[in-house]
Amino acid sequence: MPSGAQCFLVVTLFRAIQTCVAMSDEQMWSHARLAVEVRRFYGASSIFNVYNDKNSDREIMSTMLRLSLRFSRSDVLVHSTKMSKVKRYAEYYQQRTLRSLYIITLKTQLDMTEFVKFASDFKMSLNLWLVFIYKSRELLKYCARPDRNLFNVSFDTRMLVKCENDPTVREWYALGKDAVRVVDLASWSVESGWRRVTNKSLWERRSSLDGISLRIAAVKESVYTATESKRKRSSLHGLFGAVLRELALAMNFTFELISIEDMYGSFEPDSGTWSGVIGRLVDKDVDVGVAEFGQSNERLKVVDFTVPLLLTWANLYLKEPNMSAIMWSTYVQVFDTRIWKFTLVLAIVCSVVISLMAAKVEQKQVLTVAVDTWFYVWGIQCQQGFPGNGTPFQLNCQSPINASVSQFPTASSLRIAFMSIMITSMVIYSSYSATLTSYLALFVPSLPFNSEPEFLLNAAYNLSVVRGSVYHDILERAESRRAKLLRRRLNRDEDLPKTMVEAIDQVCQEKVVLISNELFIEKLRNKMPCPLVAISLGRLESIAFPLTKRSQFREIFDFYKRPLFLSSIEHFRSYGIIQVLRNRHLPKISPTKMIYLPVSFYGIVPLITIYFSGVGLAIVILICELLHHRYWYARRSAIRNIRDKYLCVKLC
Repeated sequence: MPSGAQCFLVVTLFRAIQTCVAMSDEQMWSHARLAVEVRRFYGASSIFNVYNDKNSDREIMSTMLRLSLRFSRSDVLVHSTKMSKVKRYAEYYQQRTLRSLYIITLKTQLDMTEFVKFASDFKMSLNLWLVFIYKSRELLKYCARPDRNLFNVSFDTRMLVKCENDPTVREWYALGKDAVRVVDLASWSVESGWRRVTNKSLWERRSSLDGISLRIAAVKESVYTATESKRKRSSLHGLFGAVLRELALAMNFTFELISIEDMYGSFEPDSGTWSGVIGRLVDKDVDVGVAEFGQSNERLKVVDFTVPLLLTWANLYLKEPNMSAIMWSTYVQVFDTRIWKFTLVLAIVCSVVISLMAAKVEQKQVLTVAVDTWFYVWGIQCQQGFPGNGTPFQLNCQSPINASVSQFPTASSLRIAFMSIMITSMVIYSSYSATLTSYLALFVPSLPFNSEPEFLLNAAYNLSVVRGSVYHDILERAESRRAKLLRRRLNRDEDLPKTMVEAIDQVCQEKVVLISNELFIEKLRNKMPCPLVAISLGRLESIAFPLTKRSQFREIFDFYKRPLFLSSIEHFRSYGIIQVLRNRHLPKISPTKMIYLPVSFYGIVPLITIYFSGVGLAIVILICELLHHRYWYARRSAIRNIRDKYLCVKLC
């Protein structure tokens, strides 16, 4: 631990001595000095003096008080408590501080019996330990050669032992229930103080698992872990099998595949147990699960996970539609709203200004030329050009408007105004045409929804997950509002697929949406019966090996570094070894052949609508003009007849 770590160090002093025996001043001074040095070595900041409930007389309490005084003089926070409260303190500080340190003093066989009883049902690796062994010949013999694991130490236990009249402070640990392994760590004396005899780190000192056999469980239809049985023996292949073999080679352990489960594992409310590989880990039938396991809060309560091997994004997957529909808004989305506003304002302002200019130049009323000017400006905006008779600016279209203004204006002011509009419109139209062509040429599937909230509003699709996967467990047990909404759309358990292959087939054949991650889909991309579309959930997930809860091998799997070797998952990730193994076991993605589908009738509906709307509007205007013309023609005829009759009568 770093020396400056902000943590609490709980130092437990267990005194199981007879009432008449007291600790001498010299022993107490050495005891306290060494405890302070160990506290400094582990980088902790406080001490708890814990005494045995059976020895709470005045002599023991006096000893506790004197020890507390010694620690206080060394600027160490001290607290005294009973041995029966140690477990409660350990559980309380476990989630709030770093590991705790217990200092145990053993002088008689009774002391040993009481401590062994305490250690038998306590997870010793949760805290740090410093054990003093004095006086008893049997105890000193065991201290010199610990042939049995009486203190219930494990591979990840931090325990220092100091024997009487021996300056060496030794580190004890064990592999399972085997004999205790002893490593000389430092020497101690009041005169020379604390002196390290080795500069190796913790996992350099514990450099090998000495060929221990780990029990492995795998998933039968795992995407990245293949199992094979030959001559009644099973073996692991695939990405995670390769990672496990590399770790076994570096850390000197073997493994045996003893269980192949159908599912990853989820909680079964009816039985109150876990299924699949997670269930085997909860029951401690195996040590490690080998497959692409995701993490959830519920799983973390019953098992531990190594550091992530891979990171991946969670998505919603649905079948890709067979066509891309051209939406009505496509023709408007080409330009930003501000550009459309600018174009509209430009057309209106130019129509008004040019109408005023034309009226001034031609000596006519504004309303007389306003309609023609309006059509000229909008025609130029639509690249129709300005109608003229043989002028260089004449285009392919002719306009049946008043012949008096059908020629390009001769006034310089009007020419400059029309040319400015024409150049501006040409630039805007060119940009619009190029962008619209890209929109129409690019194949963009028309999805029924584009996000998770939109999916919840679309009742046409149901939700599916792989049975026993981390997503199944999250949806079944989470109490958030989002999880409850998704749970309502989830298929029944009997309809959920057991493997990723079945899940993809279900997505291709039914109107369901699958919750999965990119890692699974990437592996099976070449075997998919139909293309899938991903809708991001915005959640990054980690894939790791699950271990039994409080496994003694978790830290060595995560951070162990052997000299000149890359020997842990963290180092495999840092130096790209996992990425190399991943690329080796991923299928090579063959380039997909582009299939150009014909444009459907629905795709041109907007164009047809615009065309027929324009034609219909023109017909309506034509009818109005005919009715207007007929009305005025009839009125003129009536007036002419009346006038002729009046003149005839008058002449006659």
